[in-house]
Amino acid sequence: MNNVASGEVHTNNEILEMFKEQFPWVEITNAPRRPGDVMHTEADVTRAEKELGYSPSFTFRQGLEKTWEWWGNLED
Repeated sequence: MNNVASGEVHTNNEILEMFKEQFPWVEITNAPRRPGDVMHTEADVTRAEKELGYSPSFTFRQGLEKTWEWWGNLED
């Protein structure tokens, strides 16, 4: 499996919420922002679409779930 991008935008807090849903027993400790912290990221897949015919196969959430499955942490 390759990881290119889904072309979706998610904040760090949105991603953290996804992790909290999957791993509710994990304690989260918030820290103050630091200089250089990345608040938002987005992979632009336009060039890959144009030059390679790339099209995302999964949403970000689906890819994250596949990663958790690979980790062996999904409950049956």
